[in-house]
Amino acid sequence: MPEPVIRPRPRPRAAGALAAVVAVAMATGACRQEAVRIVFRPRAGDALSYRVKVRTTSDIHLTGQEAQRSVDEITFTERQQVLAVDAEGTTVSVRISVPGTQRDYVVRLDRQFQLTSVQQVEGLPSAELGRLGLAEIFPPAAGAPPDRPLRTGNRWRIDQVVDLPGLQRARLSGTGRLAGLGSSSGRRLATVSATLDLPVTGPAPPPAPAGVTLTGTQRTRSQTTRSLGDGSVEGVRADSAADLVISLPSGGTVGTLHLEVGSVTSRLR
Repeated sequence: MPEPVIRPRPRPRAAGALAAVVAVAMATGACRQEAVRIVFRPRAGDALSYRVKVRTTSDIHLTGQEAQRSVDEITFTERQQVLAVDAEGTTVSVRISVPGTQRDYVVRLDRQFQLTSVQQVEGLPSAELGRLGLAEIFPPAAGAPPDRPLRTGNRWRIDQVVDLPGLQRARLSGTGRLAGLGSSSGRRLATVSATLDLPVTGPAPPPAPAGVTLTGTQRTRSQTTRSLGDGSVEGVRADSAADLVISLPSGGTVGTLHLEVGSVTSRLR
């Protein structure tokens, strides 16, 4: 008597689909668990160039006068060059150029690539560049990630003292987050988001009379794309808003200024 032939029972389609979903979920979970280190270790002489597009909107309300609103748009190039690297951090020169106008800074960064000071060393502020803030001068240094392994979704606190030209020393505070990992043209990239608050106290820019001061807080939300290969910045989107009080030397309030600045920074090859 012939032996019975035992054939494997076909797997139900639902089971196969479920297995595929589980495999995808496991692969996705593995990607999410990947830890990366976003560290910029520059060498003296390294240079980077960017194009920056900025839109600024300001609303001024002065006591006894009609409200004034202005909208300005500007596109400029920014060249960064590493001047020196030492045990305490990095010194970088930043040149902002528009046709016929340029403005130079020296930026000091600590070992975690956090901004500690900005100094204007050459060139007088022009009407076009006078309203640029921290996010436009050197966006990657504000809220840079810590030097430790990070996974997608990890957050960190930002608390640092910064010196900005024309303003009192202030404490920059907020939070950063590793928003995601990806790739482009064979290069692995990381996206970092940050929300930053910067107290502002300093003289009002021209044409305000001497002695008139601005006081308030600037909040900046930014999203920065960085290369995992060398930590360099590929692009930045930043939006800042500030509500500032305009005061006389005697301390009396004469009005308010609402300022919004949006910028897009793209790396030039």
